[in-house]
Amino acid sequence: MIKLNFNVLSYGTSYPSENSNKVIFEIDVPNTEKTIEEIKEITNEILRAKNIESYSIKINKIDLVQREKEAKWDEIFPAIYDGLSAKKEYKVTGFAYSFHPAPLQIIIKTSINSSDKDAPEKVHIIEKTINEFLNSKEIKGKIDGEPYKIIIRSKDKQKIN
Repeated sequence: MIKLNFNVLSYGTSYPSENSNKVIFEIDVPNTEKTIEEIKEITNEILRAKNIESYSIKINKIDLVQREKEAKWDEIFPAIYDGLSAKKEYKVTGFAYSFHPAPLQIIIKTSINSSDKDAPEKVHIIEKTINEFLNSKEIKGKIDGEPYKIIIRSKDKQKIN
């Protein structure tokens, strides 16, 4: 048996369209992997040996440190949304997040009108609630000082904080 010296995280196949016979072979590797050309060569050999003629190979380089950070947040996001949506007075209608561009953006969608006279007070309470949760001992230890930005949007999709 041949021992290969590279790290493949996952791989899979797909087709560009329903009736296509072209196979797209995707391989996820750590962004530190140095043997990309060797991986492509071996993949080519395997596909040719299986008589697959029409294909493309796509190598995705994965930042494992960033993936680990994102996984920690994935455990926290539902608690943020559930906690906010449980309080009807917060008028939270949705939740989103984005790691790109940095820092992490936590986006809270509300049914608050940007012109409401009490909008600034409601927004302050929502921000304070999120910050208190993220600064709690249990959660603070999980996110390890990872920077974030809270964005609160009004009913008309305007940033109101």
